Amino acid sequence: MSPIRLYAVTRKEFRQLVRDWRTLFILAVLPAILLLIFGYALSYDIKNVPLAILDHDRSPTSRALVQSMLGAESFALAGYIGKDADIASWLDEGRADVVLVIPKGFGADVARGVTPQVQALLDGSNAMKATTALSYLQAHITEFGTNIMLDIAQRMGVPLSGTPVSTEPRIWYNPELRSSMFLVPGLMVFVLMVSATTSTALAVVKEKERNTIEQILVSPVNATELILGKTLPYLIVAMCAAGLLVSTGWILFGVAVRGSLVLLALVSLLFCLDALGQGMLISSATDSQQVAFFASVLTTMLPTFLLSGFVFPLEGTPVAIQLISHLVPSRYFIALVRGVILRDASLLDLWRPLILLTVFATSILGLASVRVARTRI
Repeated sequence: MSPIRLYAVTRKEFRQLVRDWRTLFILAVLPAILLLIFGYALSYDIKNVPLAILDHDRSPTSRALVQSMLGAESFALAGYIGKDADIASWLDEGRADVVLVIPKGFGADVARGVTPQVQALLDGSNAMKATTALSYLQAHITEFGTNIMLDIAQRMGVPLSGTPVSTEPRIWYNPELRSSMFLVPGLMVFVLMVSATTSTALAVVKEKERNTIEQILVSPVNATELILGKTLPYLIVAMCAAGLLVSTGWILFGVAVRGSLVLLALVSLLFCLDALGQGMLISSATDSQQVAFFASVLTTMLPTFLLSGFVFPLEGTPVAIQLISHLVPSRYFIALVRGVILRDASLLDLWRPLILLTVFATSILGLASVRVARTRI
């Protein structure tokens, strides 16, 4: 491989990239815009769940239970229901996602030390929202019951008898359980993979459509020099885009890098090489920009969204899907990014996904070179 020929191809491609402002925008600026949009649109944090109350007791204790549930941002009062027959209409019409039914004699049972039961009816059409609302409901009622028992014990002058085993949870890396801490690193991977692959997927196919690929193929430039020369300018811009994504996640969503910036830059470099190499492979195998564009979107967007652990945990998927996910480079990059940004993981902690990502990057660039060499033949 001649450094002079490599420099010539790189210089030519960099000039074309600077002149093509659309591709430059897609690769450098669009990822930050997509992170901004998806970062605010995607969230597992559910607040102000509509709550309707059917209070048969109407005692100070039942009203205290309702006020304790409405004191936080978990629930928002949708209204009071007058009778049992109206519960179905409130849920059917979507006026409430949760209906809390407080039985008659609730306050008297609490005063006597008897454990009363309340009924909660939830709209399960949105399973994720219903599960979150149920956890909120159980947490509020447990806290309310504990406070009532403590108050009764203090008034009676007796110690509060608790359960023999108690749990003191301590959550590492994301104590507030903010979904942005989980989603933003994954979004960085998602938008960088799509934008980098899509932009380079048009690199070689442009030469084909302009009928300039023949001039390159008959020149002394070999396949490796052509692929690397066309990849390096995009790699520089992609790394700038990665830095912009990290800055955007820190400034707008509070996701600061807790680990080594050098290690983060290293894994980002490997992933960008992989994404750019995949785009080059698609570009060398297609003859039109439209086909190259759709092929790049299909091979990056769906696998990264579904098979990388970005949104859905892979542990809950079938074994066949888990095996297929090992062929998705985004899976390893998401593990690396979350390890460096959230957990301050070191190189020794992340050596396995780092090696696999390196293998993917070198393999995909090698396949692209072989494809271009066959075209030359």
